[in-house]
Amino acid sequence: MKKETDISGQVKFYFYLIPFTSIALAGMVAAFYRMVRDKAFGGFKPKAADILIMLMTLSFLISSLLSKYRGESLGSFAIFLFYPLSFYAARFLLAKGRGAESKVFYALTVACFIVSAAGLLQYFTGADIIVQKKFININITKVNNEITSTLGHPNHLAAYLLTVLPFILYRFLNGNKRGDRLFSIVTILAGILCLILTFARGGWIGIVFSFFLYAYIIDKKFFLILLLILIGFPLISTNTLISKIESFTSPDSYGQRVFAWQASVDMIKDKPIFGHGLHTFYRLYPEYKGPNASELLSHAHNIFLDIWVECGTAGILFFILIIVNIIYRVLKTERRVLKQSPMIFYLCSCGAILLQAFIDTILDNAQLGSMWWFFLGGIYYYTQLKDYEGREASL
Repeated sequence: MKKETDISGQVKFYFYLIPFTSIALAGMVAAFYRMVRDKAFGGFKPKAADILIMLMTLSFLISSLLSKYRGESLGSFAIFLFYPLSFYAARFLLAKGRGAESKVFYALTVACFIVSAAGLLQYFTGADIIVQKKFININITKVNNEITSTLGHPNHLAAYLLTVLPFILYRFLNGNKRGDRLFSIVTILAGILCLILTFARGGWIGIVFSFFLYAYIIDKKFFLILLLILIGFPLISTNTLISKIESFTSPDSYGQRVFAWQASVDMIKDKPIFGHGLHTFYRLYPEYKGPNASELLSHAHNIFLDIWVECGTAGILFFILIIVNIIYRVLKTERRVLKQSPMIFYLCSCGAILLQAFIDTILDNAQLGSMWWFFLGGIYYYTQLKDYEGREASL
């Protein structure tokens, strides 16, 4: 009798370590190796999203091969391969049932608790901790008085919290043990406080989006909760927080981003089809930036422009079509699956990060980007279900 493949251990390894070190990506490699070794993809029939992912991957490879900085671009392409790998690892893992999924959610909770505790320790003590040895890169250093925890940058910390908090909320709402629920709610509160202390506007927009999306689909009472939070927020806000909120409507606060967006348009015009190659924006920007741009930015501060610049019209077209395909599948999903399964929490996670990516380029970070693609794979899996209890879906 053939032994059933179980990749939950490898995926847990990934989620335990992802906010601390890139070694975590080895978990996805191990998971994919087991699936291939055990011929777990037997009977797999490519659908529209699978074909689009293959075409996007091919277009990224072509753009890297044609790049002026071919060696560097091909190295970035090798890292990019973790994204589709994560997408399919999620689909396979979820097909194994709730047991594997609950283990992953627990790993998310533990890692988020440690990250949040480190962030709060950093804020209240002013501690700066840097551990840089080969693949280990833990940088707990404040950036412009904004906390970073183990992620090295406030925007990266905000993105990480946006990604994992919805699943910890799911554990709290659906947990059977009092200790698990208590651990989950403590982690959620610590995570939200850290998110506020990053002063990352994209992160704040993302968490509000998650509330609205959850309320719209599941429980209208959350609209009232959100309204109360918004009304009471000024009462607990510091002057720094208020000034950060006011900056949402200030054109000056987006100054360097605007220069990057303007330069991106010129870069696209020069190589519109396949772009300049992966991970080349930072090399191109000094040449294309305007006279008023005072910072040398490493990315376009917009994921769509970033892909368009580096991978051309072909790359951005396939990326957008993948998102459109997933949205189309979500709209066709059975209402009871949306309400009974964790699918809504996957939607909150991926939607919030995609929204943040309009003013930042979070998805070019291998650790954060692979998480987003993993949860995107989760959304795809749930769109195949006709009934959550029956788990009537395939790869």
